[in-house]
Amino acid sequence: MTGPGGEPDLSLVLHVADEMRERGWYLQPQLSFDGLPPNLHLTLTPATVDRVGALLADLTGSLAAARALEPVVVDPGLRDLAEGLAPDTLTPEEVAGFLAFAGLGSADGQGLPSRMAPVLALLDALPPRLKERLLAEFIASLIRV
Repeated sequence: MTGPGGEPDLSLVLHVADEMRERGWYLQPQLSFDGLPPNLHLTLTPATVDRVGALLADLTGSLAAARALEPVVVDPGLRDLAEGLAPDTLTPEEVAGFLAFAGLGSADGQGLPSRMAPVLALLDALPPRLKERLLAEFIASLIRV
């Protein structure tokens, strides 16, 4: 998904993922990495062959809805705060506090916003090692028992 000049459009990619989720589909947003642009990953199997028409209709609607939304803007203060973090020395508690501040639930790691575009745009703006560390800690917080 590209913007008017042909460049990858992170906002559009992330908004389409949110719009599809609201329609009952999950397209996995993949953030930019090592020169690769942001994109959406979707797996189709023989078990979904009878749903391709519905998928395409929902994708068309999601794309139209996403194009009507304002672009995602990363709060510069939040980005500056995150860029000041040292990924290799962060404690799980510090990561949980930052993720809560960024809108990912409470300091104990519980809860997600209904739309992930703003959170994922912030992660996409971060240096690769910090992005990797925050994602790993966030995923770990979701599966703690």
